[in-house]
Amino acid sequence: MKDQYKTKQALSKSELGKAEQALKESEKRAWSILENIQEGYYEVDLAGNYTFFNSSMSKIIGYPAEEMMGMNYRVYVDEENAKKIFLHFNEVYRTGLLSKVDYEQIKKDGSRVFVETSVALMRDSLGQPTGFRGIVRDITERKRMEEALQKSEEYFKEVTENSSDIIIITERNGNIKYCSRSIERYTGYKPEELIGSSALTLIHPDDVNRAVVDFGRAIRIVDSTIPNAFRIVHKDGSERYLEGLGKNLFTNPSVAGFIMNVHDMTDHKKAEEQIQASIREKELLLKELQASKEGFHNIVERETTGIVVTYKNGIIGFANPAAKYFINRENDELVGEQFFIPMRGLDSLTEIDIVRKDGTVGAGELQTIETEWGGESAYLTLISDVTERKVYEASLIKTAEEHKKLDELKSEFIAIASHELRTPLTSIKNAVDIMAKGKAGAITDGQEKFLSMAQRSINRLSTLINDMLNIAKIESGKMRYQYKWIDLRELLRRASNRFQPLADQKTIALCMDIPPDLPIIFGDVDRIEEVLINLVGNAIKFTPEQGTVTIDVHQREAASNRAENVMRYVEMSVADTGIGIPEEHKERLFEKFYQAAHSLEKQDQSGTGLGLAVCKGIIEGHKGKIWYESIKDKGSTFHFTLPLIDLQKQYYYLLESDLLKAKQQIEPLSILLIEVRDLAGLKKAFGEKDNDSLFERIKEKIISGGIKTSDKIAVSLPDHEIMLIMPNTDQTGVQEAQKRIRQYIIGTGEAAGKCSGFLVASAATYPEDGISTEELVDFARGKIES
Repeated sequence: MKDQYKTKQALSKSELGKAEQALKESEKRAWSILENIQEGYYEVDLAGNYTFFNSSMSKIIGYPAEEMMGMNYRVYVDEENAKKIFLHFNEVYRTGLLSKVDYEQIKKDGSRVFVETSVALMRDSLGQPTGFRGIVRDITERKRMEEALQKSEEYFKEVTENSSDIIIITERNGNIKYCSRSIERYTGYKPEELIGSSALTLIHPDDVNRAVVDFGRAIRIVDSTIPNAFRIVHKDGSERYLEGLGKNLFTNPSVAGFIMNVHDMTDHKKAEEQIQASIREKELLLKELQASKEGFHNIVERETTGIVVTYKNGIIGFANPAAKYFINRENDELVGEQFFIPMRGLDSLTEIDIVRKDGTVGAGELQTIETEWGGESAYLTLISDVTERKVYEASLIKTAEEHKKLDELKSEFIAIASHELRTPLTSIKNAVDIMAKGKAGAITDGQEKFLSMAQRSINRLSTLINDMLNIAKIESGKMRYQYKWIDLRELLRRASNRFQPLADQKTIALCMDIPPDLPIIFGDVDRIEEVLINLVGNAIKFTPEQGTVTIDVHQREAASNRAENVMRYVEMSVADTGIGIPEEHKERLFEKFYQAAHSLEKQDQSGTGLGLAVCKGIIEGHKGKIWYESIKDKGSTFHFTLPLIDLQKQYYYLLESDLLKAKQQIEPLSILLIEVRDLAGLKKAFGEKDNDSLFERIKEKIISGGIKTSDKIAVSLPDHEIMLIMPNTDQTGVQEAQKRIRQYIIGTGEAAGKCSGFLVASAATYPEDGISTEELVDFARGKIES
């Protein structure tokens, strides 16, 4: 018994060994299969981390095997595809059913591929889910083919739907199964009205029998294109002529019908009829012309315009006396000679010297057109005396240049005169103010009255000088704008406070309609405030007592032709219930020194005539618009817009016009970007408490550094940056300016050493460092960051 047990035990061990060996062989074969298939095989745990995979899987994923083990699928897909995979894993987990999903993955090298994967649930010996496994295939090429096929189908559809020709497909019984959208243009019927009905319903009643015979013959012919022409009846009852080609494609599964490509020949038919009628008419005219040939010849001989007919080879076939005279060949026979005056080309004008009737040399204009002469193709050349016109044109050009020079001299004179007047006027104003306040001694009531009159006159003269200076700067393109972010609510509050006493004095209601979500704008706060002051001041001045002046602000969407980098616009308006502006002043109201003649005799309406011209220049300088609406005796409303720009694109916005001008005039342009690195340190060094005052101080120092009047300064407080735009400045010029400005900001010697780390600066120049606003700003910022 003991021997039998030992024998059985030995056999059991032997069989177990064989089974283990068989299992190893099976696993080896399975692994060999997995390693040699093109598809990827994977196993992941419930969290999506890889626990097993074959080599193909590693190649498809694009990551080395040592990195993949334990890696989560989210590593190589974006958020959208990760969500897609998770939902499929979750579905398989809940249902236990096999699922397939395709998605886009990102390889380690950044390339993207499309894959299709099966997802199956793995369970342990107790039936509990342990993870997922499946097969992965690279379907990138299939996806590309599908996209190409889709584009091809869309292309075909666009071609057929937008073709001027009509495409019709019919069944064997002649019923329409497809027709292109263009059929409506020629028949008046929409495709959906015709599909399913017989094509014969469109045929003209007189052509139906022939059409039936032709169609019956055509559907029996295979692999041949059959031409045809027929009349149809339009939906409106009119006749139209169609012609085209048809082909039997019933055996083609993609079409399975008789296809026709036809086009409208109605206009062609009508044109043919008109041509025939025209030919008959021309034949009649030809007889009449033949009869009047002698009279026509006399007219040409006496014509003051020179007429020369030359054949294609340049030989002269005819020349009238005027032509001979103009080219100083009055007594010569020109027919048969080569035409020796060069021509620029057909229909173009060529200027030549001619001999005038008084024997002097004048200016001639030569024009050549195609014609026929003696039954041959030829050129007809006309020579006109344009001497007087040329003299007049030269006079106009000279006058325009003189006017331009005078305008420049006038602007220069105004600027110089205004500047020279400012200093003594300031002294006079200070002296009058001191006397008016009694600081120079007591004054009588009469003296106070005269001093008050003097103060008003001084203020008016000061306004006039400022307006003249502004106009001179605007016209010469030297108006400097100090751009920064502006709180419109604060700006409007200041304007209201300024004019409230004057409004109260005239019992005028000063109202403001300001939305709570009013955005900040990018511009020159002083200049925009100047516009507001001018418009509100005018409104109060020309509004009678018990009237109303309303300031309104709202956002409006930018038009399709908006300036680049502009998101929306802020529209501000100043409305009054005053006397209005007569219609005849509408076109000239914004001209300088122009004043509309009003009729309120009791009010002081004197002004400089420059205020609205200055407003227009400032608003257009900010890339906005200004206009007005007015009803006589009811009031006026002045509107202006200011662009809202993206905070991140403020520099692009400022650079646009200057860069465009540099390109047009083939001039260099440079920008200097200054970034404050240590705000606290610089504020302490300058003794400033807040960022606004610090950057204003820096701007003042930059201006004192000797920048040109055409240079612009912009501040970006959120970025702690200042940008200086320098037209007509090359790389050498901007480098010198950078050194000079740095010295003005942080000083020299020991002071410069202490502040050297507080700010950094870099420059970019067009065209060397970039040809667009983005390229120039990015180049300068890149140098700062590096």
